[in-house]
Amino acid sequence: MNEVNVLFGDKKSFDDFGLRLLNITIGFPEAKSNLVDIPGADGSIDLTNALGQAVYKDRTLEFVFDAFGAYENWNVLCSKVAGHLHGQRLKVILDTDPSYYYIGRLALNTEKSDDVLHELVITGTMDPYKYELQSSLDDWLWDSFSFETGVIREYK
Repeated sequence: MNEVNVLFGDKKSFDDFGLRLLNITIGFPEAKSNLVDIPGADGSIDLTNALGQAVYKDRTLEFVFDAFGAYENWNVLCSKVAGHLHGQRLKVILDTDPSYYYIGRLALNTEKSDDVLHELVITGTMDPYKYELQSSLDDWLWDSFSFETGVIREYK
């Protein structure tokens, strides 16, 4: 069985750390709204788009993993994962969405519930946008192109 990997910088969650993905939560960024209450008038004026398009706050990502092993290996695994990503600003690429990436600061939370099961939660405060892995100036490849979700941009 192939496990789903999440690429954190240059390390894969399952292949490099042995973490099995249980749950992914990808939050959508909230628009930075600017509502101005006018005294003596009904409602308010929405100035969110006054200078053009709306801008957004950061988005949050959360990945819940489990890992199996003895207590002795728990501290080694946590140190290895934390040393790579805790507090770091890294690209995050999902195996299930390989043409795009998120970028932001990551944090690790862990819990050991019994002798065998370990839970690791990696959270990220990310830029609001999901970025394309390839630039619009790069040549695009048929091999990795998705006819359902792919976009061809030829700006060169």
